[in-house]
Amino acid sequence: MPIQIYDLNTINPPHGVKISSDGNFILTGSVDNKLFLFNKSSSKPMWNISNYYYHFDMSADGTYIVGSGGGDQSIHVLKNYNSTPLWSCNINESVYSVAISSDGKYIVAANRDGNIFLFNTSSSKPLWNYSIGIIVRTLAISYDGEYIVAGTNNGAIGGTYLFNKSGGTPMWHHHIGIQTADLVWCVKLSNDSNYIVAGTGGLFAAPGRIFFYNILNPTPLWSYTVLEGITSLALSSDGRYCVEGDQTKLYFFNTAYAINPLIWSNTQNAVSVDITSNGNYIIAGGVD
Repeated sequence: MPIQIYDLNTINPPHGVKISSDGNFILTGSVDNKLFLFNKSSSKPMWNISNYYYHFDMSADGTYIVGSGGGDQSIHVLKNYNSTPLWSCNINESVYSVAISSDGKYIVAANRDGNIFLFNTSSSKPLWNYSIGIIVRTLAISYDGEYIVAGTNNGAIGGTYLFNKSGGTPMWHHHIGIQTADLVWCVKLSNDSNYIVAGTGGLFAAPGRIFFYNILNPTPLWSYTVLEGITSLALSSDGRYCVEGDQTKLYFFNTAYAINPLIWSNTQNAVSVDITSNGNYIIAGGVD
């Protein structure tokens, strides 16, 4: 039985969801170009705004929100009490990914031209930007903003990239491949910033591959191949457990086992997954 049902007052389905660490704030988008913020105590939104739905993220305490417009080539930063942005920044091409550090101090965004921008939440002027030269599909940022991970399209310079917030050049790059199935669809960092996981294929191609890295080394500690393209990944806080979802299966891994890390798998549509910080509980969503 749900504790609360949140009404978007639209015939269009939700497009992703975020929840603050204390559960007080719920952020969701809809496919008709809107972003909604709820307090858990009410089924009616605190506010909703248009053109912010496509990519969005929220700080751990729910104070800061970043969203990218529906084709307006901009990112917008808000505080939860007001739907008017603190600032906006045009990054000159369609926004493909955004992420905000859990402490709410740093924001990273990437556009279709393969440019990555790092911002302090307090300013619309980028701290730095770097051009990879290939489409960046996905981004992740560490809890304190110290590290940024980018996953790109397949190609000669495609793969997984690691950056430090202090400088706009990669610390390392792992080239994955040139086939369509080699595009990196999702990346995650463990909360302690020691481990990275990347998944390939997404909705576009199969098979998918998982790559698990120590943050100090671009050579994966292990990799694992699954039948379908990987659409979602999550890591426990210490990086010990990993859950992977795709259009036909849900997989659970113990990352400490390099030879055979798979613990179990279930046959189900699991295009979106998450895991609790201790790795004890998993949530998966898909289409029946």
